[in-house]
Amino acid sequence: VGRNMKMNRMEVTQAELELKKQRMSLIKNVAASYYSVQFFQEKQRYFMRVDSLYARMSVMAETQLRLGDISRLDKLNVQAKKQQTALELSKIAIEIQNAYSSLKAMMQTNEDFQISENGLKTIVVQKPEFQNNPVVQQYRLRSDYLKISSKAEQHRLLPDISLGYFYGNNRYENARGYHGFQVGLGIPLFWGDQRSKIKASRIASDTNELLLQNNLILLEMKYRNLQNELSKFSKTIDFYNNTGRQLSGEITRTASRSYETGEIDFYQFAVSMENALKLQLDYYEAVSEYNRVALEINYLTAPNP
Repeated sequence: VGRNMKMNRMEVTQAELELKKQRMSLIKNVAASYYSVQFFQEKQRYFMRVDSLYARMSVMAETQLRLGDISRLDKLNVQAKKQQTALELSKIAIEIQNAYSSLKAMMQTNEDFQISENGLKTIVVQKPEFQNNPVVQQYRLRSDYLKISSKAEQHRLLPDISLGYFYGNNRYENARGYHGFQVGLGIPLFWGDQRSKIKASRIASDTNELLLQNNLILLEMKYRNLQNELSKFSKTIDFYNNTGRQLSGEITRTASRSYETGEIDFYQFAVSMENALKLQLDYYEAVSEYNRVALEINYLTAPNP
């Protein structure tokens, strides 16, 4: 009875760990969708600045074409860039809508809400505790369960001894009562089947222990790989914060001034502006990828047992 109660408690704990694992997965997916919305919002603002730039250039191109300062081809190229940007903005609007739909589905709500546009920031990364990982705990619990199950099977091989006490008399007149004891001995008849079950239980226990150790190794390896990925995106983020942001602003100001004064032509201006703005887009994409990897680390799980 004691073993059965303990095994029942283990089954309850196993279900609780499964719930914890599903909860971790849901939190990670909700956070991922949240940061996706923020990334697309930043990307939208980026292309709105590009669109504003080419709108201004398109007006200037009309004037310069009349004055003969640029060719008709230059003007058409400005219009093409403006249309490309408009198409990109249209696609981003759909991506934002889809990201919101995904987020609402996971939150199980039909109510509309708005994520504040307070800038895309990097997530704080936490070093995972592998021993407390719910999947690792499930493997450990399964090992304990199999050990108890094996002991229960071994116990069935032992003779079943029963002891009883009774008080009796007979139906004759003036009969005296008497005390008695009863001993029973039950012998298992199918030892071969029972021994096979014990052997199978031991093999399952040993296999589970090997899987546990293997998954701890896989978790450590996955964590190191994710750290390497994180380092890659960190370099882009650090470059932009230390140098890229200032460089982008300086290129934008210099190119705009030089183009307006006629020091550079349209092609030089377009290349300069795209380089400056690309630094910003690369930064947003790096932060988005950094957060994706950070979430993988913060909610790192092993394969299912």
